[in-house]
Amino acid sequence: MKVLCKSGEKVLLESTCPFCGTKTMLVVTSRQFREYFMENKLVQEVFPEYDYCWHEMLVTEVCPTCQETMFC
Repeated sequence: MKVLCKSGEKVLLESTCPFCGTKTMLVVTSRQFREYFMENKLVQEVFPEYDYCWHEMLVTEVCPTCQETMFC
């Protein structure tokens, strides 16, 4: 996961899928960034508004399309 930009309370993240190379961008709050990436809190606790697919992408960087291929 790569930080592209920080602006105020928002952080723009970019993920590159290790299988297909698809780049996915996600905007999170500074609090969420700190809690997940620096304090190692659980993804589902820090990002309750996202579904399991986005949780998996945050953890493994595997894009939703590749997740669908692998898990379904």
